Amino acid sequence: MDRDSKRESRNLVSKDMLNRQRHWVVLAIIFIIILYVVGTYCPLGAKDEDPWELPKLVLAMLAGVVAYFEYLRASRDSRVAKLLELHERFIETKQFSMIRNLIEAQDEAFLSRVRFVANNPTTPYSDETIVDEQNNIRMNVEQMGAFDEYLDFMQLVAYLSLELNFNRKDMHGIFGYWLRQLGNTKAVYDYIFVESFEFGALKKAISSK
Repeated sequence: MDRDSKRESRNLVSKDMLNRQRHWVVLAIIFIIILYVVGTYCPLGAKDEDPWELPKLVLAMLAGVVAYFEYLRASRDSRVAKLLELHERFIETKQFSMIRNLIEAQDEAFLSRVRFVANNPTTPYSDETIVDEQNNIRMNVEQMGAFDEYLDFMQLVAYLSLELNFNRKDMHGIFGYWLRQLGNTKAVYDYIFVESFEFGALKKAISSK
């Protein structure tokens, strides 16, 4: 998959996540309905004709609150399942493990390739492209493809954490070290900040480390 296709795919995922309901909106709607119902059926100073009217309303309100907290519980369970799925993918994907090791080891050949693309974002390259003449380092297209996939994944992690508050504390507990590694490695940092690569959430995440 080329870089533009991957950016388009990530944008579609982001748009889909933006369509999810925010729980505070649900809570606000519930209380607005409660206030409206109470004001309509139990106005101040009104004389109740049906002695059961107020208990019925109270039960309806309680049912609404219980339904809301059940919604929160189900949402949290869904987020925990998603977090575990992300963690499993992060650990078990061989390409991710390779890129993590290269970044942590500050592998100069790898960083030379990253630096070359960051400085020449629109220049086509192949395995024969020389990225460092002095050390005779050539491009590794497969390695750079794995690097792009790794950054796409970290972009998703950053988006869930920063934009949707998706278990933010747990997210940073699991992925915080690796986000800091991206920000602390200049070649990688410069690559992420290439405007046309569109790593918006990832920029925020490594800038606020």
